[in-house]
Amino acid sequence: MMPDLKTILLGLVILLIAGLLYLLRRQLMLLAINRGILIIQKLILKILTTLGDYKAPKWVLVEYPSKGIFTLGILSQTGKTRSTIYIPSGPRLIPGQTVFLDNNNWHHLDLDFEEGLRIIITLGLDPGTGKISHKIWNRMEDFQS
Repeated sequence: MMPDLKTILLGLVILLIAGLLYLLRRQLMLLAINRGILIIQKLILKILTTLGDYKAPKWVLVEYPSKGIFTLGILSQTGKTRSTIYIPSGPRLIPGQTVFLDNNNWHHLDLDFEEGLRIIITLGLDPGTGKISHKIWNRMEDFQS
């Protein structure tokens, strides 16, 4: 006995709805996982930056790894002639590197912690405009003068 057209259509609709629900659930889970990872990265960076003399993370602009290449970093500790700076790798922040630089090789940036994270995650672009952040651009000009 062959199923009629109504039964076939009903089966296809149920299959389509089940597939859409599965895809929606999967996307929501990925979103929750990504959000959780960002929260963990934020906590780790806060811990790293409070180990030194500074209580709040201070974003700095570093001319690193060579002249003319500018990198955003977090100032961990300062000495008389050298400073310790953590340079996160964007867009994932945990696999970064710690460098020791002369004090004249970096400049303070007027960024709060969240704003700096957004710039790192978007690989240097201001999320609002899609252009390089003006706070970073002004400091890059300080290096060149």
